[in-house]
Amino acid sequence: MEQSVKIPVVERKNTPRILLFKWLAIINIFLLILAVVIDNKLLALASGSILIICIFAIRTNKRYSTTGFVIFSKDEINIHLQGIKKTILVKEINFVKIKYGGYSGEPYPNPKSIFPKDGTGNFVYISQESGKYSFELLFDKLSLNLLNRITEMWKQRGVNVTIIGGWGIEVGSL
Repeated sequence: MEQSVKIPVVERKNTPRILLFKWLAIINIFLLILAVVIDNKLLALASGSILIICIFAIRTNKRYSTTGFVIFSKDEINIHLQGIKKTILVKEINFVKIKYGGYSGEPYPNPKSIFPKDGTGNFVYISQESGKYSFELLFDKLSLNLLNRITEMWKQRGVNVTIIGGWGIEVGSL
């Protein structure tokens, strides 16, 4: 059986709810600073509590929508997006560039967040004679491992595959 992986294509969105919580968070940061300056413990407690609730609400809201999927295999890439179906043969590809941002559930490498990554922030750029394509992909751990195996096969066949990891540094594999 041919090895392939189906990965969702996503589009980031800022819903009115997320924007509201962002504005509330900004306002409460200023209120918290004011409360510290005027030494008002009640205002500091209230604005700090609201700030924590806003941050939690922003992080737990889904910030993307699925717009289709891409199927990567050893010999081709099948693109299925809202009414668009396209097959790209691997032998016709000039280059593939993958910018890795993390898979769903991956912990951050440093303790900057108690929330794990949501799997977005992964981009693929495909160039061939007839056009260029770019998508934001939603990775989970299994699809990431399968895509890594497929890109290794492409490299062995002479396809120019570049993988960019964190901080914009080129890495050998996903």
